[in-house]
Amino acid sequence: SDETASFWDKVAADGGKSWYGLAERYWADHPLGATVNGVLNGFEALDPQDAKESRAFLRDAMALHAGGPHGRTRALDAGAGIGRVTKHLLSTMYDKVDLLEGSQKMLDAAPGYLGDRAGRLGHRFRRQLRQFVPPEARASHYDAI
Repeated sequence: SDETASFWDKVAADGGKSWYGLAERYWADHPLGATVNGVLNGFEALDPQDAKESRAFLRDAMALHAGGPHGRTRALDAGAGIGRVTKHLLSTMYDKVDLLEGSQKMLDAAPGYLGDRAGRLGHRFRRQLRQFVPPEARASHYDAI
């Protein structure tokens, strides 16, 4: 719609800095903090079912591409938060998982939250997705994003 286009034109006017600044401030001051309950905004009870459904989706997607070039070496959790998806899904399927997150507070909380899965943690990148270029500038660096 014209209203939607106008909204995004305003967001893009300063390169998105205001928009992403709002997000950074939101997470910096979030009352539930860098916790599962915080990242799910009070709906922590949904976490187990979300992980179950996401695992089924990823397995189905991998089956569709069986025999393809994708392995199980490294995944990127984009918009990782504290690593909720990494802990319950990606770290069970990939050797290493890199986290990409705009909030330093969330990235700092990730190793503790991951607990016994922290050994699968790769690099932690504090960037917005729109600014991210994979290491070595190779798209094939990740088996899953």
